[in-house]
Amino acid sequence: MLHISLSCVKSKPGEYKTKIKKMYPISLDKFSDLANIITKETWSPSIYNHNHRTNANQLSTNLLVLDYDKGIPSLNEMAIQMQVEGYRHMIGVTRSHQEKGNGDRYRVIIATNGQPALHPEQYKSQMVKIMSRWPIPDDSCKDFARYFFPCREIVSIEDGKLFEWPGYDSLEIIEDRKKRRTSKVIVQGSFGVLPNKTRLFLNKGKWEVSRRNTCVKAAADLGRLGWQLDKTLSVVFNAPKFKDELEQVDIDDLPRQIENGWNLGRADYERYRESNTDK
Repeated sequence: MLHISLSCVKSKPGEYKTKIKKMYPISLDKFSDLANIITKETWSPSIYNHNHRTNANQLSTNLLVLDYDKGIPSLNEMAIQMQVEGYRHMIGVTRSHQEKGNGDRYRVIIATNGQPALHPEQYKSQMVKIMSRWPIPDDSCKDFARYFFPCREIVSIEDGKLFEWPGYDSLEIIEDRKKRRTSKVIVQGSFGVLPNKTRLFLNKGKWEVSRRNTCVKAAADLGRLGWQLDKTLSVVFNAPKFKDELEQVDIDDLPRQIENGWNLGRADYERYRESNTDK
């Protein structure tokens, strides 16, 4: 038995996470039944307490979902790799597959043997391990309560073994890692040194995996350096090539995404200042 959630409203591509909160659970008898659903409905691999889609409300999931939107690996290469590894899976191409020179854009859904960690940060630590195994999916796959618009079509369905979730780090280790990175960013920033990925993005318009994720991380780094929100918005929004080929609906949502990243970084900055005030 497979449990997933469907959107309570008929959403369109370009409507973002803040607009889709209510999702109701359904049950499927077979993994292959999923193909008919995810080509028609906006869905999430998780089910949620009170049918309200948030990280805190996530109750369970027994699917691993990876998005690929850079054309690497190619659709054919991934299909062959999945067959060789023998997992029960399906692959669907997404709405912008091979449009505007984008190359292969597709989604891999893999049946798993149970439940990942239910804490969002521990889930992310599992996804980091998975994403190093099958590079390079969209980094937003690490979002605990992610949802997906319908695939254009399913191009491959294979039966096989269930995927086993990897282990995850303790919350103490995760928190210590975050503190050490924050300290490093702030100390280096005091000497005018930005983290390398943020510097390359702001100066040369280079991003890894996804534009959205890179802009959020860059905004978070600037927040950690004590930058004000208006300056962060201006610098990130005007990074070279950042808005090239984006649809207007994506551009309109950028300020919200940048502010979300900045808020995370600013909170780290304030905690760092408080913990070092009397030292």
